[in-house]
Amino acid sequence: MFPSACTLGVLAAGYNALILVFNCGFSNAPALAALDAEMFSAFGQLMVVVWAVAFYAAGVADVGAPVWYAFALEKLVYVGGWARWHSQHDARALLSAAIGTGSVPDVLAPLFHTIYGTGDMLFCLAFLRHASSLARRGSQRKAR
Repeated sequence: MFPSACTLGVLAAGYNALILVFNCGFSNAPALAALDAEMFSAFGQLMVVVWAVAFYAAGVADVGAPVWYAFALEKLVYVGGWARWHSQHDARALLSAAIGTGSVPDVLAPLFHTIYGTGDMLFCLAFLRHASSLARRGSQRKAR
C-alpha cells in the first residue's frame, strides 16, 4: 500500500528536516556550503527546511496533483545537482579524509553530499506516483 498524502508529506518533511542534523542546527552550515556553495549556501540550507514545511503542509491539507508534480520537479532539480556534484568530486575520498579527522561534524558534511540525492530521487518518484494517482482519480470523476 502506498502512503497517504498526509504520510507522504510528513515523511518528506522529516527527510528534508534531516539537514538540521547534518548541519548541526546550522552551526555546521559553512561545512555543507563549502562542498557545494551553489546549492547549499546557508540560505540554500534554510530553503531545504522551508521545503520541509511545504511538504508537511501539502500533506495535511491534501492538495491536488499539480502541487505534487511541482514537488517532484523540485526533487528532480536536487537529484540533478547531486549528480553534478558527484561528477566533480570523489565522495569516497572526501568521506575517508573526514573520517580520518575523528570529528563527527567533519564527517557529516561529506556524508550529506554523498547520500542526499538518493532520498531525493525516491521522493521524486513517490511524488510523481501520488500526483498521477490524484490526476487519474480527478479524470475518472470528470468522466462520470
